[in-house]
Amino acid sequence: MKLKHKIDVFNPYAVLGIDEDTSIKKAKKMYKKMLRPLYQQAKHEDQKKEAEKQIMVLNKAFDLIKDPVNYQNFIDSQTKSELFVAMPKFIVDFGVTSFSLYVLFLAVVIPGIIYAFIRKTGSKTSKGAEYVTVDRFYEECGGIRTEYKKSAFYELLVFISEAADLKNAYKTDLTSHKDFYRKALEDVGRMPLFCETNEFLHITDFLCRTNKATEEEQVFTQHTAIRILDNYQDIAFYRNKELYDVVCDTKRVFYQRILLPEFVTMQILPIENNLDLLEKVAVFDATKEPLEEFLGKQNCLSADDVASAKKLRASEPKIRVNMLKAFTYDEKLLNDENTTNYDKVEMENKFFKVDKDTNVYVSFEIETVGDYEMIHAPFYNKPVPFGLEVTCKLNNTMFGKEIYLNNPRNEPIKVQLPEMRGVAKMEVLVRVQGILGCDVRETIKIRFL
Repeated sequence: MKLKHKIDVFNPYAVLGIDEDTSIKKAKKMYKKMLRPLYQQAKHEDQKKEAEKQIMVLNKAFDLIKDPVNYQNFIDSQTKSELFVAMPKFIVDFGVTSFSLYVLFLAVVIPGIIYAFIRKTGSKTSKGAEYVTVDRFYEECGGIRTEYKKSAFYELLVFISEAADLKNAYKTDLTSHKDFYRKALEDVGRMPLFCETNEFLHITDFLCRTNKATEEEQVFTQHTAIRILDNYQDIAFYRNKELYDVVCDTKRVFYQRILLPEFVTMQILPIENNLDLLEKVAVFDATKEPLEEFLGKQNCLSADDVASAKKLRASEPKIRVNMLKAFTYDEKLLNDENTTNYDKVEMENKFFKVDKDTNVYVSFEIETVGDYEMIHAPFYNKPVPFGLEVTCKLNNTMFGKEIYLNNPRNEPIKVQLPEMRGVAKMEVLVRVQGILGCDVRETIKIRFL
């Protein structure tokens, strides 16, 4: 609308040199008066063309004035035309330079912005890790051996440190402290420092809570590692099922800022910059002595720290797996509309007996003892909601899909078993997302007849 003044508006009253309140009689008189000299000009060949053009303009103006309805229709149509051509005419009126800039903006700048956005977001998975990082793990995770879980855990840390997500991301150079981190890993974690890159040392600094990196770098390390492990977890479930458990534990290690998955006591102690206490925690978790006895020996912990640790340990989530059973469907009861219980369950000497030629299922219920909404994760800068992750194993091999529960309600969960023969061990494993040491396993044996 602001650009309408750039359009040459046809005003019939202005053409005849009269006001809008002028009578038709006076308008006609002015119209004839202006025509006389034009007729004279039209007699000369050199002025004929211009005179005829002016005569047509005067005729158009007078025709619009003498018919008010026709004039109003003209005004409405001209307004629409003005709005339609306003922007192109405005650009042309400003000359070739501005028009060229406008075309450049449409053809180069906007596509460039779109390309930059697609490149930035398109190079990452839906869970925020670089595709290059995920592709490499997809190709190589099958070769990670899991006979020694500590070795597999260490190899995962190396994989993360070599990810494209971490390259050139740190301003603080920790390579000058590699002797310190070598001692920390060897004395506390009983792991050699094979990888001495700055990225791996930042991961070690974060897990040891030694705080030689900046707070911003520590947050970046934690969040990036968790995003990467989210992707690793999905890949390991299908490519290397034995590695899946290690990936899940490693992700929880980064949530709680723990050097090793076995160091579960670190979750409830405010240990920072204290490798001596960290080593004592490692010894304590290995011996499984009572927590009260361990805390009573630590002079470096205040009474408040001890009380808080006991309270946190007592409040850790408690999970139960109930009603775990194997069954088939009783076809007779299944076809009976008057019953809702059509499970066919048989047991003998603690074995569930099922027909190998039928579809076999297991069902179970998950109970949480207490009401949990959040997980205690003091070294994570965002709230960690309570959630459970359920996997099923048959003869130590995972099958089916991962089951995620945010709010267990003691409702039966049913899973179909693959075809089997003989005797099989069926295991249900429930992990608490974001925290270690609260996992629950329940096992039954099934005889396929």
